Amino acid sequence: MKFAVYAGHGGADPGAVGVNKREEEDLTLELMKLTTDVLQNSGHTVINNRTSDVNRDISADARKANSNKVDAVLEFHFDAASASAQGTTGFYCDGAADSKKLAQCVNDELDNFFKDRQIKPDTSTRHGRLGILRETNAPATLQEVAFITNAADVATYDAKKNQIAEAAARGLLKYFGLSLKSTTNSNPAAIQGTVTDVAPLLPKAQFKGQTPIRKWKSGVNIQVRKHSDYWYKASVEVSSKWVTGYIYRAHLKNVKPVKGTDKFTATTVGQAIWWDNDKLNGGEVLYYKPGTKMSHYGAVKGLYSAWFSKQNKKFYTTTYWLDK
Repeated sequence: MKFAVYAGHGGADPGAVGVNKREEEDLTLELMKLTTDVLQNSGHTVINNRTSDVNRDISADARKANSNKVDAVLEFHFDAASASAQGTTGFYCDGAADSKKLAQCVNDELDNFFKDRQIKPDTSTRHGRLGILRETNAPATLQEVAFITNAADVATYDAKKNQIAEAAARGLLKYFGLSLKSTTNSNPAAIQGTVTDVAPLLPKAQFKGQTPIRKWKSGVNIQVRKHSDYWYKASVEVSSKWVTGYIYRAHLKNVKPVKGTDKFTATTVGQAIWWDNDKLNGGEVLYYKPGTKMSHYGAVKGLYSAWFSKQNKKFYTTTYWLDK
């Protein structure tokens, strides 16, 4: 199939400016490129409105989509408001059932990462009508992926941008009843495994060389204290003794302060983390949901490794995140 995947703003129009002076035009361009790669790797044709920081013309972009006879149009934006506003919103052309369905399909995937602000007609925006939705012949949606002015949203985007791109592509294809071809990894003659539902509580605030004190599944409500920007502390009873351990921030969601204390309530999130180094710290990081099928090489010094063709390099993870 053929798709138009567009980046909002650009050139003289940077769009919104958010956390750490990040500009919307940069994030939309980055996510557009990532999503384009995912779709192309899945065998589809993709056109873009820009591939660098240049001015864009909405009507010209619509004409480009029309002249290329694309099957659907997806444009990325990032929302802006107060620092507390967060979440993802999908917009559709008011009165167009196909645009509404497409917006819902993509929104249903993106809200796995951000608070769901639902889908809305373009007439509900301050602009009244969104040209990219009105001037294109194919079904079109404009997705406000997250709030560039919200620190948590931006942190989630930075940590999971590859997965967010895959989610957007998956939603686009879902509209047509299609599935995304696996782009996870390729390891000839390797072991086949499945990602487990594990959110580990570790003895130290690090992943290398740690045996979990407890392995929570997704959806468990716990209380934690903040240890650092990346880690939280939690205490559990083990063999009639209370033991304190550490849980990584990516394994928690809905973290909320408990009034009058230094504690937070949170819900566990099971997912596997892969690093591009065997220290399991820093570098490029990939996240995968429970149930994802993956191939990998056998354990060496307590670590599995796998070759990821898209990144063109080897990544490493702990053995408790994969079942054979």
